Amino acid sequence: MDTAASRLARPAFLVCAGAMVAHEVDAALRAEWRLLYGLRSLQDEIAASAFVLLHLPLCVAISHLVAHPDGTVRVRARAAFSAFAVVHAGLHWRLRDDPLSDFSSPASVACIAAGAIGGLAWFAANALARRDGRRTDVARRAVPR
Repeated sequence: MDTAASRLARPAFLVCAGAMVAHEVDAALRAEWRLLYGLRSLQDEIAASAFVLLHLPLCVAISHLVAHPDGTVRVRARAAFSAFAVVHAGLHWRLRDDPLSDFSSPASVACIAAGAIGGLAWFAANALARRDGRRTDVARRAVPR
């Protein structure tokens, strides 16, 4: 029998991931590369292209790992991504007064906060499921092919 906690992990992660994808669209519109070491010293046109193109292999790798058939790989990737979403929100909070930061709109704040809340909910669901002796859908190993 599944518990509410074990059923919450997957939707919590999907909220986290979806919010982070939406944030990255917003980040491209708001020139987030101006905050990033390595890109902020480049001309805007070059930095913008690099920012977008660097997301391609990053998104491919993340998508592969968080949906990996091996449950151990999948759960670790989702844990890392969820932790990043929480830390990422903290970084945006820290940079909120930086003149180069333009993430104060309600949509920007909502995406960043939803990513962190989804990540925290994923950790909470996994912790509660483990406490109850259950495994969430992300902790099951795939059947070998």
